[in-house]
Amino acid sequence: MNAVHWHLIVVHVPVVGLFFTFALLVCAHITKQEILYKISYSFAICCAIFAVFAYISGPLAYEAQVDLEKKYVDPHAMLGKISFMAMIVLGMISLSAIAQYVQQEKPSSLHRYVILFMIVALIYLLCWTANTGGAIRHVPVRGGNIIFPSLGN
Repeated sequence: MNAVHWHLIVVHVPVVGLFFTFALLVCAHITKQEILYKISYSFAICCAIFAVFAYISGPLAYEAQVDLEKKYVDPHAMLGKISFMAMIVLGMISLSAIAQYVQQEKPSSLHRYVILFMIVALIYLLCWTANTGGAIRHVPVRGGNIIFPSLGN
């Protein structure tokens, strides 16, 4: 397996993981079960950790390829950096919620809703990033659409 394969494997974990985390967090908000909140925040932290590996593997995957069109790589790289930074923020906020549980406290409602909102925003951002990544090699994805606009291609 080369760097491209590793990048494709690692990058899917945060994308798919956040959908799962969102569903679990919605269940936690509905049922008010603290264990579901704890598991959701732990999954969000894991997604953030995998985002680090996805971000690090991106340049290695780029270097392993030949004849890539820079006009498709640059938007993906820019969105990848934004997604990475946002995932780190989500990971830190989720870690602070876990730290409150360790101290026998519950996170505030605001804290919980900020995490939920961030996950929703990040699902969109990560899907947009994945869409621009797909445009690097898959011609039918190129050109943008209503959901994921083109970034100047």
